[in-house]
Amino acid sequence: LILIYALPLMLIGILRFLFVKEEYDVDAAVKQEHIKMKEILLMLKTNKYAWLFAGITLCFNIVLGMNAAAYYFTYIVGDIGRFGTLQMLTIPMLLIMFIFPKLMNRIPVSGLIGMGTAFGIAGYILNFFAGSSMTMLMIAFVATSFAALPISYLQALIIMNLANFNEWKGMPRLEGTSGTVAGFASKIGSGIGSGILGILLGAAGFVSTATGESVTQPAAAMTMIRCLYSIVPAVLFTIMLLFTILYSKLDKLMPDIDQTLQSRRAVAKKTD
Repeated sequence: LILIYALPLMLIGILRFLFVKEEYDVDAAVKQEHIKMKEILLMLKTNKYAWLFAGITLCFNIVLGMNAAAYYFTYIVGDIGRFGTLQMLTIPMLLIMFIFPKLMNRIPVSGLIGMGTAFGIAGYILNFFAGSSMTMLMIAFVATSFAALPISYLQALIIMNLANFNEWKGMPRLEGTSGTVAGFASKIGSGIGSGILGILLGAAGFVSTATGESVTQPAAAMTMIRCLYSIVPAVLFTIMLLFTILYSKLDKLMPDIDQTLQSRRAVAKKTD
């Protein structure tokens, strides 16, 4: 892992620090005023897209927080080691990130997230019928892994768009507040996911065991494990898709928002 991830990424980070020129607007930093609580509350009341983004993040992290794969591969597949085989597929999946800049020239952020979410729904539904078939599980894993990429890597761009919307509405940009709302939703989602896993497994009669101890789980618990690895995430991803469709209205507004903000800044510079 050190050779695959740590050293190459460290090298990229060092080269970026040495050779990438930083450009920033000094005037913007000088003119930044102290943010008041009422402005934050106004943004939370006015910017519905920040809440939609938080909803997407919440559902996504509920799925991550459940972490039902360990139970599925232990009791349904019968070999937890096979999950490690699937995880190796995440390495070539990262190469997809190199085509994201090209895709973003043609597809808005919400479109990429929606496309990934649709793949995720299909992948999780396939998990329900896969049983112990590694071929089907691999196909489903690729689909669900692809679903996670836009949500994971485009958050900074979404926060920038939310900030532009705030400025367009005459409010402070509040990038930090938008990021905090999404971060809070992710932490809550992780906790809810862990709670859902425990509650549903307990309700289905799951038998807890010590490490290495063999036990036969009741049929209800086995069905619940299958649902936690398939149906429950598929439902959450469907909710995410609905949030994404509602959020897409902001992407449609962004060309007008960007043009208006550029005009305002040009006028402000002339005034100064």
